[in-house]
Amino acid sequence: MSERTEAGNFVGIEPQTLTDQATENFRSFLRNALRNRIVRYVMAAVLTVVALLLIAYIALRIALINLGPPPLAKIAHFRPSTTDRSALIARNGRSAPKPMAIALDPNEVDQRYLAMLFTFEDRRFYSHYGIDPVGLVRAVRDLVVSQRIITGGSTLTMQVARLLDNKYERTASVKTQQILRAIQLEMTLTKREILSLYLGLAPFGGRIKGVQEASQKLFGKEPKSLTISEAALLVALPQAPEARRLDRHAKAARRARNFVLKTVAAAGVITPEEARIAALEPLAAESSQMPPKPLPKPSPNVASLFAGLTLGINFVATPAIAAPIEPPKSNYFVGSERQIVLDVRKQLHGQRADDATQEDRNALWMFYSARDKPLWTTRQGWTRGAEAAIDELKRAGDWGLDAAEFDIPQLSPAMAEQMDANQLAAAEVGLSLAILKYARHARGGRIEDPATQLSSYLDRKPQLKPPYLVISDIAASGVPDIFLQKLHPQHEQFKRLREQYLSLRNGDKASTVSVPAKGNVMRPATTHDDIALVRERLGVPLRGGDPYFYDDELVEAVKKYQERKGVSPANGTITWRTRRAFNESPKVTAQALLANMEEWRWMPDDLGDTHVWVNVPDYKVQVVHNGNVVHEERVVVGTTSTQTPIFSHDIETIYFHPRWTVPPSIKMQTVYPSLQRGGGYFYSNGLKLIRNGKVVNPSKVNWSRSDIRNYDIYQPPGPGNVLGKVKFTFPNKHAVYLHDTPSKSLFNSSQRTFSHGCIRVRNPVTLAEVLLQYDKGWDADTVQALLKGTPEENGVQLEHHIPVHITYFTASVDENGDVQTAKDVYGHEKRISLALAGKWKDIDKGRDHLAPATVARSQERPSSANSSSSSRQAASGNRATRRTASRGSAGSNRARSSGGGGGYTTRVSGSSGSANDVFRGSFGR
Repeated sequence: MSERTEAGNFVGIEPQTLTDQATENFRSFLRNALRNRIVRYVMAAVLTVVALLLIAYIALRIALINLGPPPLAKIAHFRPSTTDRSALIARNGRSAPKPMAIALDPNEVDQRYLAMLFTFEDRRFYSHYGIDPVGLVRAVRDLVVSQRIITGGSTLTMQVARLLDNKYERTASVKTQQILRAIQLEMTLTKREILSLYLGLAPFGGRIKGVQEASQKLFGKEPKSLTISEAALLVALPQAPEARRLDRHAKAARRARNFVLKTVAAAGVITPEEARIAALEPLAAESSQMPPKPLPKPSPNVASLFAGLTLGINFVATPAIAAPIEPPKSNYFVGSERQIVLDVRKQLHGQRADDATQEDRNALWMFYSARDKPLWTTRQGWTRGAEAAIDELKRAGDWGLDAAEFDIPQLSPAMAEQMDANQLAAAEVGLSLAILKYARHARGGRIEDPATQLSSYLDRKPQLKPPYLVISDIAASGVPDIFLQKLHPQHEQFKRLREQYLSLRNGDKASTVSVPAKGNVMRPATTHDDIALVRERLGVPLRGGDPYFYDDELVEAVKKYQERKGVSPANGTITWRTRRAFNESPKVTAQALLANMEEWRWMPDDLGDTHVWVNVPDYKVQVVHNGNVVHEERVVVGTTSTQTPIFSHDIETIYFHPRWTVPPSIKMQTVYPSLQRGGGYFYSNGLKLIRNGKVVNPSKVNWSRSDIRNYDIYQPPGPGNVLGKVKFTFPNKHAVYLHDTPSKSLFNSSQRTFSHGCIRVRNPVTLAEVLLQYDKGWDADTVQALLKGTPEENGVQLEHHIPVHITYFTASVDENGDVQTAKDVYGHEKRISLALAGKWKDIDKGRDHLAPATVARSQERPSSANSSSSSRQAASGNRATRRTASRGSAGSNRARSSGGGGGYTTRVSGSSGSANDVFRGSFGR
């Protein structure tokens, strides 16, 4: 054996092993070298990017300095909160130029217009910083494909920059300057101020600038009351103001308006039906000349030019202040059907001598513009359809309406023979307007906006049908009387209330089985002579056996009756209290029935196959499936000062072991004063204080100087959590929801008004089991499993959102025809009754629970030593206003999106940025 072999054997290593180790070492060396090279390349790339960003930032700052301050002195009465006042003086020391426009407060503009504007022009207005990368990429793509500039990718901020600099060329240098100016505006102004500049500077053709001037010149109204069609037109015109001038290019303007309507309808801002109706509306100023100078409000008679346009006759456009041009005389003999229709159009745009709404008149004008003959009148008088409609109008009282409200023209056959076309047209218009008014009242339109006219807690809207659809559908129906009847709510409860109203009005006395007022106590599972009468009184059939035996089925019916009548305890034992309740006549008035019928007019036509029903005066929640109540439970509702709002929404999420986010109202009015006094409420409820995502010790905060709006406060899940084990959320502006509660004893009270506005459910776990059974097919064990283990919030998204209707009905009719009444705890029934009687001045609307609320400030007076520092802090506070308001509103919006937290979402006052944040919450998210 050789020396080498012996040495190899001595160390115990084979030659092949040495070769493998050398190969592995070489590979490791290569990997390390490659890794080190990659690290060096990455570091070099990062440093290069940082250097480029630094160079770009320096170049941007230099470009902004060379660009100069924005010419805001052109805007009258505009005082930006963060702009250096030296920027308002010309750089050569001379005074700024004379203002050329007036900035318009976004609050003075119809909110639908703003929603359309953001959707069509700049959907990311509240998230970008002057330029929209998505829009720029789209513009570059169009440039490459078409070899010319198609779209500019401009944001609203860039459009303001272009309007301020008065440069409209589509060149690279001008576009670059617009981008720089837009970035400068974003750094200088708030989003609200930029929006107000656009609203004041936007061009609309001719010399019309600004939304307010355009609304006044084109529509004769303020921009706060625009129709959908008018709002869409104002969105479309600034894109090409001269190419879409109404006096020169009306067709182009109409096409642009309709394109806007189609776009915003696809985005969900308006419904497709609203877009279709708005697209049919004529342009109000289509035939008026765009004035070179401000002129008085246009005469409504200008619109009468449309009648001539339908005959193909061209008119010379006249200024809005010119005398109205009469439509041409028809070649048909006076009194012909065509002449009647022409006179109808003329009267609809003539001087108004009735109380009809402009919307009704516009709808009729569109309807009759497409007809060659009248709908209701002939030379022999009313048509059969007109007579049927008139008979139904006269029976309006049978539906709880006031028949005297509908002015029906007189037209007998003898009268019709003596009338000319103009007189027949007046009868035609009068009946059509009466029908549209009836339709509006049948759908609840007597009270147009309960939230503003009665109480902010009544967050419902009449279920109105567009007047154009009403007149079109009634003409196509062939049975006008049946059509008018079907305009009323078709819900079973409305029909029962109406029957009771008719009986009460006609003096009918309901035949009710009476139970002797005196007698022995009747207990379950016993026999008594009065049991048969009780069974008949409650409508419980006998299913064999002894009719005098108090069986289980009758016991359950008596328990429900006792609970409904407020007889305590509701245990099925019939004492003298229950006997007295059996013999009480229903204490309901015609006014109460009418008020409850009116509330039904505000309810959705489709409540949902499966829905949750909460009637506040009954203190109950029900789950209704295919018209049958499948689950019922007691609830606690808001107090009379913190009422549960009345509205409908969809349950989207069920949270198990929820955490409670303290809503702004409680945070400002309860928690903040407690923290100033030592934090007793805060610590006793186990609350947590959060700022910038981190937990903060409240004792380390100087609450005499700190703003509670900069903090989020929540209560972790657990046994003491005020929301208990389950929460049902349906995001809404009131920040209320259904939830569990540890305070179970409150459910034993007869009047359960104890909450801050939310709805507390006695057994929410069972309610969750029922809803998840219908939505996901889960059984009770699956739901119970979510509640086991360490309390941790777990949200379950519903696959199909379940409607929840929070209602306020003080009168209802059961299956036996008995009227069940409840106490008017919030006074809504009284408010509705006063409104229906026309006594608007007597209505006490109470406080607006969504109105701005101020923070409860500290009562401590700062010492003299702190006076100077307080002054300095106040001065610096102005600079931090925008930042502070943004953080404060973010918390509010988070609370709103999650359903709030047991109270109301309060719009916080005292901050210049708060209104801007309201717009962000409405359109920017």
